[in-house]
Order: sequence, then C-alpha cells, then structure tokens
Amino acid sequence: MGAKRPALARSNSRIFFLFSTSIAFMVCLTLYRFRHSVITLYGANIEVRNLADPTIRVFSIVFFFDWVQCSLGGIIKGVGQQAIASLASLFCMVCINFPIAYLIGLHHEYGLPGLWIGFGIACSTLAVLYSIILARLDW
Repeated sequence: MGAKRPALARSNSRIFFLFSTSIAFMVCLTLYRFRHSVITLYGANIEVRNLADPTIRVFSIVFFFDWVQCSLGGIIKGVGQQAIASLASLFCMVCINFPIAYLIGLHHEYGLPGLWIGFGIACSTLAVLYSIILARLDW
C-alpha cells in the first residue's frame, strides 16, 4: 500500500478526501443556486418546472453525500478492502434505499424527490460505514 509507505498513503488519502469534498460542496451550492437556469435548459413548460424544482433541491443535497461515499469508496478500494465495501454498499442500497424510497416517494406520494431522499439516506449511511472501515483500517 502506498509504495510501502503507509503514513504517506494515509496522508494523501486525507488530502484527496478534503479536496474532493470541497469540490462537491461547491458543485452542490452552484446547482442549488442556479437550479432555475438548469431547469430552463430542459424546457420552459411550467409542469416541468414544478416537478423539477423540488427534485433538484433534494438532489443538490443528496449529490454531496453520494460524492462523499464515492470518494471514501475509492480510498477503500485503493487499500484492497473491496469485499467489505461491496457488502456495505449492497446493504445500504437494498435494505435502506429501496424501502425508504418506496415509502417516501411512492407510499406517501412525495414523488421523485422522495425517491432521491431514500437514495440520500442510503448514501449518508454508506459514507458513515465507509468512514468506520477507514478509521479501523491498519494502514
């Protein structure tokens, strides 16, 4: 790992994660701030705007947590812990995302934003699990 320099590998991973998370935060803020312009790119229809606005609001938050879990997942794969990462991802998507997305999006009729909320909760949980895996890792 890290050309047999684990301290450097750990340090570089932290720097990458902080830089990547900063970019994600800026992308989310930009998307949220300019959501009306983005929606207009896909059509001027009022029905499209009414459906897309709450969806992009939720998506701009969910995107951050998805980015975080992807970044942490990349670090985990880089240190050769793919098996545990795959199980954590499977658990979060099947046991958390699907039921919550169904309940909020379809059962409670919150629609597309509800489906994204389910995905966001799963991504947040996965990011926490990945953080625990990395914290316990013997570098």
